[in-house]
Amino acid sequence: MTIAQLIAQVRSTMKDKLDQRNRLATELGELRSTESPDEAKVKEVRAAKDALDAEIDALQVRCADLEAEQARDDAADRLSREVHPVEASAPITRDSVVRRTGASHLHPRGRPGRASSSFATSPASSSATTPPAPASSGTCPRSAPSAPRCLERAAGTSAFAGLVVPQYLTDPSPWLSRLSRPFADVCNRHDLPASGMTVNISRITTLTSAAAQTSENSSVSESNIDDTLLTESVLTVAGQQTLSRQALERGTGVEEVTLNDLMRRYHSALTRSCSTTRRPG
Repeated sequence: MTIAQLIAQVRSTMKDKLDQRNRLATELGELRSTESPDEAKVKEVRAAKDALDAEIDALQVRCADLEAEQARDDAADRLSREVHPVEASAPITRDSVVRRTGASHLHPRGRPGRASSSFATSPASSSATTPPAPASSGTCPRSAPSAPRCLERAAGTSAFAGLVVPQYLTDPSPWLSRLSRPFADVCNRHDLPASGMTVNISRITTLTSAAAQTSENSSVSESNIDDTLLTESVLTVAGQQTLSRQALERGTGVEEVTLNDLMRRYHSALTRSCSTTRRPG
């Protein structure tokens, strides 16, 4: 029997158990709804229902284990179809690489077995011969200085202006700092009225008092509280930025960067206004 068949069998058994449990639950509810329920019958039906609950829990665990095993088998089957064996090959040597790339050995100055320093390097060796020394000189022949092995000619990226394409970092996250206005956030907050350009706030100028009682039944400290009206003007902090439709539609992150910078300017102006405006008291 396959795993799929086992899962179907467990689910069918669990469905039957659930139907039995539902019937017992209905029966138990009917017994308890009577004026004088039969406690022995109620206890019997409840015990049967609890036994079915235990069996259903065990079937759920069994079904979950089978489904997990089926998932692992399916994953292994998919992996086996994706992985292909690699044929054993001869060890990679210098000669095999040269044969594979089509490079030919260079023999400057007639010395076989020495390859060029680079696959894309062209040899520029020039042969030099040693002139024969005069017979009457009596000196040993001097060898001419050896020619350079090769001349490497390199074309830089500036030679490929149409192929080496410049790139631009358009991700705005590095310069999108967290909007913060610490001083304004710690100030007292009040809901702005719906109309008017000035608001009046109660400011306590005379405080209450408290002190230790000098002796039993003696008078305690008392000070009459008093306030003074504090009048403040409504202040508006605003800013705007006009952008073309082409900048928004054809640009990369233009709207996000602009709005973020405008909000930072707004918070900076609000904080500066809160910290520099003089307030009485």
